[in-house]
Amino acid sequence: MTERNKPSEEDMPEAEVVSEDPQGGYLVRAEALYMRQGPLPDAAQMEHYERIQPGAANRLIRMAESEVEHRHGMENRGQIIGATLPVLFVAAGIGVFLLTGSWAGVAFAGIGLTPAGYGFLRDVARGRQNKQG
Repeated sequence: MTERNKPSEEDMPEAEVVSEDPQGGYLVRAEALYMRQGPLPDAAQMEHYERIQPGAANRLIRMAESEVEHRHGMENRGQIIGATLPVLFVAAGIGVFLLTGSWAGVAFAGIGLTPAGYGFLRDVARGRQNKQG
């Protein structure tokens, strides 16, 4: 084999020439990486699991469905808490201010209004960016 037959990095970017064979060839090591993301394995793996343990595919699907239901429930609770806390802070601030006349009530109300103010300002800034870009 000649030098021009040697595998190059352009031909196989993940491969490396480990050593040259005494008979004129090259010993090449190549690695492949398979990645996937999601709650369920691909169809071939599901079929393999089902062959090994009948009913495993159904259990995996039920597990993924229950995980999605749980995640949605947690998101709903988070949205409820996120909407309720600012209202409570504003109400407490108004109550403190009316009862005591203290600026602490204004501070409580300000804490409650901060997330809404931040969201408003963020949306205004995004609107300006969209108009420019």
